[in-house]
Amino acid sequence: MMHLFLAAAMALVVVSAQAQTADAAPPNLADAAAERGRIAAARQAEAARYEQQQASCYARFAVSDCHLANRAYQRALLDLLRRQELALNAAERQQKGAEQLERILGKLPRLEGSTPAP
Repeated sequence: MMHLFLAAAMALVVVSAQAQTADAAPPNLADAAAERGRIAAARQAEAARYEQQQASCYARFAVSDCHLANRAYQRALLDLLRRQELALNAAERQQKGAEQLERILGKLPRLEGSTPAP
């Protein structure tokens, strides 16, 4: 049981370190679809890992502790993936807002050559 917990803790540290580097740099919005695909694949891989670990818990003596550790690891990983997805969504919203502002400003008459209407 202790080995399972240590392995889960180590994996969580590695994943969170990767997420911090991903959160530190703004995502390249051209690769947003690839990033969403990576997040979806990570969720699917976690679901498969969770099912496999839950099944292997029944071979252990402390089934409840194994299930609790497995659920805690899954929650932490899914929370991390959700934060990455939210950061990607925020970056996309910010870029779309900037593009919309540029379009609006492009439609306004140029201040240098125009005179205000009376």
